[in-house]
Amino acid sequence: MLTRLARHTFNEIIGNPEYRKAVAFAIYVKDHKGASVWKDWSYRKIATLCGISPTTCRKRIAILIKLGMVDSFMAKGHTYLRFNRLRQGEVVVGDRTFQPRMADVSIKDISHDSVKDIERGLMALLIVEDIRRKDYVRQLITSAHNPRPGTSAKRINRARALCSERGYGENFVDGGLSYRTIGRKLHCAPNTTKDIIAYGESLELFEASRRDWILWLYAGRGRGKEALKFMDSEDIFSLFATRSNVWYKPSLVFTLVARPCRSI
Repeated sequence: MLTRLARHTFNEIIGNPEYRKAVAFAIYVKDHKGASVWKDWSYRKIATLCGISPTTCRKRIAILIKLGMVDSFMAKGHTYLRFNRLRQGEVVVGDRTFQPRMADVSIKDISHDSVKDIERGLMALLIVEDIRRKDYVRQLITSAHNPRPGTSAKRINRARALCSERGYGENFVDGGLSYRTIGRKLHCAPNTTKDIIAYGESLELFEASRRDWILWLYAGRGRGKEALKFMDSEDIFSLFATRSNVWYKPSLVFTLVARPCRSI
């Protein structure tokens, strides 16, 4: 089973529904095909493996070829389809070869039971990656302004330089993620956003804190939707208008679920 996806690939495809579906399809093929090369292949053969229609299969492969993730060629009278590597390759610096630690996004904790499950898992990982970025910023600020005893001066100075370069203050405030922000990043409908959050929680990828809707203001009789137009840029809130009122729901604050360490 494929357990990692190159981070640059993840960032490129996560907000594009068609690209996202195509990469989920490629992951499923790699999981269920012993080799990455199909000899004398056909759309129908691959579609049967993946449980999709040949038309959809043709569409997915066309996108993967466009993204450079699949090659189609002929050799000695046979047709071949090669699914290229989806993980980040090794980096060569001088005479050293190494695998960058953060070059890949882990996909081992999402369900690989179907192409649809993989796509939903990738969408949920957008939230996981946001949590990880915030945790990194939080640790960076702590190292710069409130380091633990014994922290080296080199590490403190590096953290302070990075905070200064990126404009981080002395305190970290997690503003959370609104439904609107998640939906915008994933290019999906509000109901899909809600389903993805629930799906990520069911896989124990993260936990979300939820608070009730709160009355924001009385806009005047019959003027709720009109007032909402002037508040639509408030990205940290999910806003909703009834006939005369505007309501908001504070953004969700996500945390990673602690996973038990594996015994040695």
